[in-house]
Amino acid sequence: MMLDIDEILKEHRSEIDRLDDEIVSLLALRLSVIDRVAKIKAEKNIQPHLKDRVDEVIKRNSEMANILGADADLVATLYKQIIENAIERETTYINSLNK
Repeated sequence: MMLDIDEILKEHRSEIDRLDDEIVSLLALRLSVIDRVAKIKAEKNIQPHLKDRVDEVIKRNSEMANILGADADLVATLYKQIIENAIERETTYINSLNK
């Protein structure tokens, strides 16, 4: 007898897809805030990379992962990537003003 893997996993895959949609929507919202922050940093001559803030965000979210029973190392890795992207985005915006 052949297992119908798609049918067996259909419900769970749908749930994962809904969660992925939420994650992407939240990332898009986060990026819109990053864009507003980039404008403020440019106006106030604030550097894009603020190490204390980076450390704070990674620590806060890793601790939240622990509380929720998620993988704190995974969350830290994801946030490092998200923050690296945000810094690049802010830097690109600020540099575009200086051309």
